[in-house]
Amino acid sequence: MAPFLSGAEILTIRKEPVSSLHVGDLIFFKTRYGSLLLHRIIKKNNKDMVVFRTKGDAVPGMDEPVFEYDVLGKVCIIEKNISGVGTKRVNMESRFWKTFNYLLAVFSSVQSRMYTAVFR
Repeated sequence: MAPFLSGAEILTIRKEPVSSLHVGDLIFFKTRYGSLLLHRIIKKNNKDMVVFRTKGDAVPGMDEPVFEYDVLGKVCIIEKNISGVGTKRVNMESRFWKTFNYLLAVFSSVQSRMYTAVFR
């Protein structure tokens, strides 16, 4: 999830009903191969079953579809240790961060479509 996350953060992940997950949210999920990933929701389809399209911020293409039963939770709080300053706590549920993450998801989706159009 670089550059948004560096890997040294402490994440609070909460189990949420899939109906409350939105484009831009960072979700923790299990892939069909059993690996665990933390990526951003780029698209949400609400048909018979909720299916998400996700993407890491540092990768050009989208992941395979993520089914509702594979979602383990959503990032609600990020704690970053800033040397000389202390710990910075980011509430991902705040209006600012919800809007910021939504805009990142839209940008990331456009980036992925451009990548797909050029390299396929």
